[in-house]
Amino acid sequence: MSNVVTRQLPSYRRLMRYGAIADSIVVETTLRFPSARPSASTDYRLQVHFDDGSKTTVIRRENATSLGWPRAGDILPVRYDPEDRSKIEIDRRRNNRERACRDAKLRLSVLRDAQQALARRRQQLSTKTATGHLAPARAQKTGDVQP
Repeated sequence: MSNVVTRQLPSYRRLMRYGAIADSIVVETTLRFPSARPSASTDYRLQVHFDDGSKTTVIRRENATSLGWPRAGDILPVRYDPEDRSKIEIDRRRNNRERACRDAKLRLSVLRDAQQALARRRQQLSTKTATGHLAPARAQKTGDVQP
């Protein structure tokens, strides 16, 4: 026998490393302002949906800013111990990755819309009428001739 002592990870880290992945729906949020801390924490009532179709409801207190201020109806990723489903934690790392991806898609969409609006405006400016006025947008789209 070896005299090597193995150190176990704290339960939260064990779940984040080896726990099964699931999604949960935020059912309710309750903002808390403890007097001892300057930052607010929030209680989240989560309905966790497991792979086999079963569900359970848990309450987790988290710093809302680290999760991106989720509201009722939002989906939060969680990890759980498959052998003891009462051990459930919010997967902050996966939540932050998914949130960053959503934010990047939103920024890309806004940029694309701005580029399209700029292209429309440039086209409008390049199609001036003989009087020097801009042609109405309807006339440009339908091909109508303006008097």
